[in-house]
Amino acid sequence: MHMSVMPIAFVSETLMFIVVVALAFGALTLISSFIRFQMMTQRVKGELPEDASPLELFQLQVVRELGALHQAPDPFSVLWIAPVCPANIEQMTDEEERQALLRQWADELRSNLRNADLVMEQDDFTCALLAKFPRAQARKIVQRVTDRLSRSSIKLPNGQTQRWGLHAGMVHYPDHGEKAAELIEQAQQALAVARQSAGSALHVPGGDPAEAEQDEAKAPSEPPKNVRPLLDELTGVLRAERLGTALQRMLSRQRKEGEGLSVIYFAIDNFPQYQDHYKREAGDHVLKGFADMLSVHTRETDILARAAEAEFVAVLGCPPREAFVAAQRLVAEIKRTSIRLGSLSLKVSVCAGVAGYPDHSTQPRDLLTFAQTATAQAQAKGRSSAVLYQAAPKARPPAASPRPLDGF
Repeated sequence: MHMSVMPIAFVSETLMFIVVVALAFGALTLISSFIRFQMMTQRVKGELPEDASPLELFQLQVVRELGALHQAPDPFSVLWIAPVCPANIEQMTDEEERQALLRQWADELRSNLRNADLVMEQDDFTCALLAKFPRAQARKIVQRVTDRLSRSSIKLPNGQTQRWGLHAGMVHYPDHGEKAAELIEQAQQALAVARQSAGSALHVPGGDPAEAEQDEAKAPSEPPKNVRPLLDELTGVLRAERLGTALQRMLSRQRKEGEGLSVIYFAIDNFPQYQDHYKREAGDHVLKGFADMLSVHTRETDILARAAEAEFVAVLGCPPREAFVAAQRLVAEIKRTSIRLGSLSLKVSVCAGVAGYPDHSTQPRDLLTFAQTATAQAQAKGRSSAVLYQAAPKARPPAASPRPLDGF
């Protein structure tokens, strides 16, 4: 009797000991990984003097983005960018003037990116960019930024203004490496390849498979009959009835990735007066011009739609407070811009309202309604105003929205 019990007890105690040892070893490994990462980042910080170079500072930012060793970081892109400037720029300027020009150009670059994207000027008249571009959209985003920068004028010390393009080398984590120095080195090498082109150019080492797959999938085909077009014929942005589906998809993606989403609702101030005073052609020209301005000042991944005759919606993949800053900037920029119609120069102003996830609602219809309500509040304040929706505790959208929204 005792002979049969003892082995069973012994086996149980042995198994328990093995389990405890395994758990302890796993915990120690996890703690050790975390401590090694902290020591690594502290060592990097400690080795950086107060006059650390921009390259060293950028490398530290990439190290931080890579995250703790026990936690997989999100994919991101590293770009090394150089302006396409006059060949005799060194003869025309001194070092201090060139750095001032680079800062001016870098500010233009930042204005075409989200606040979360990091741009750092480097000592060799280049800029380093750390951005969380969607992998399949990265090339299009860079191309769009390139197009915008090529339309921006840089004022030289002699008073002349010139438009500069850009050369860029881009790599993606984890596709091109998993170490900060490795990613930076490949981005710099890719820039060297891009610089061999006479005009603006982007180079991605080994090509960009995701983009190639997308291009192959875009084989020309006949549009289905009896199906209303996806885009508004006049402005080229999404039609109102298509907005609901597009917003729902983007919101689902942002929620899955733990990211914010914001809706900016724009209304052109006093639009009927344009049509009354300048006739229908001028009104259409204003609508098209405003849609073009929105397209220039938003990113490829953002959603642009025409919600009503003189009302537009921009959906951004960022928290509401960041979107509110962007809305204020857009409202101010549009106020400073004129729309040309023959010999006429038409000034346009807009009001904007902002609402977003997760601050205000998890439902797309609510977000549009709240943003529209904020726009009405902005219009009550006067022209060229922007308002961030303020939700009351446990607030629900009104039973009847100010105007029914299409697409829901």
